[in-house]
Amino acid sequence: MLTRFRKNTLFQQILIAGVSPALLLFFSLFTYSLVTRLNDASQSQLEIATRIAENIAASSELAIISDNESQLLDIMRSALSKDIIAISIVNSLTGNQSYLKSNNKNQQATESLSVPIYQSSIEINDAITGDTDNISDAPTIIGEVRIERSTDQLSKLQQKIIVVSSVIGVLSISLCILMAWLISRRLSKPLAEINYFTKNISAGNLGDRLTVKGEGELAELQNHINEMAKSLESHQLELTNKLAQLEVAKAEADAANNAKSLFLATMTHEL
Repeated sequence: MLTRFRKNTLFQQILIAGVSPALLLFFSLFTYSLVTRLNDASQSQLEIATRIAENIAASSELAIISDNESQLLDIMRSALSKDIIAISIVNSLTGNQSYLKSNNKNQQATESLSVPIYQSSIEINDAITGDTDNISDAPTIIGEVRIERSTDQLSKLQQKIIVVSSVIGVLSISLCILMAWLISRRLSKPLAEINYFTKNISAGNLGDRLTVKGEGELAELQNHINEMAKSLESHQLELTNKLAQLEVAKAEADAANNAKSLFLATMTHEL
């Protein structure tokens, strides 16, 4: 029979001892995993934006050299998207700047990044010697691409990661607590029964026996307590029998004494 759920019970102590390390480990791993996933999402979005800027820079090289404004605008217009909301290309050769912005007014938070535009090396084959020469050995910076990217998609992705991770975390914690509760109940129930049984023994109720289930230390303890109760019951029965025999012997002795006293009294009267 289980004791009622109250403070500082064995069940609570086993439950706390089982849940506390598991929760500590879970929150540590959960925090590390969540931060890592959020950083990975941010880094992935940044890499995508960087690749887009690099592609724009590579496509803009000839337009920069020829100072073709319309071609630069066409390149920037094709690169605009939900994430890329503004693009500017600076021509270092002429000092001109081309700028194009998306018409989407719902964008709020933005981040900027820039990528230099290099002039590719031009190889010239010597018709006489057959040698190949580079006009410029070192790449020359002829301009710069600056893009502004919206962080709305990143925020939505991070919120989704947080929600999914939180749901998984709540389910994991619930499962952990449930398993700890079942294990604590399985361990505390036999001990509570032993506690109740020993109280009955101290009260003199020696006829009951513990139900032994399974194997292990608890089963051995229950067997030993049953043997102890059986031994105490046997000794109590033996003591009760001896007391009964003593009562009978005392009654017989009292009867004999009474008969002897009556006999002596009768003889004295006759004399």
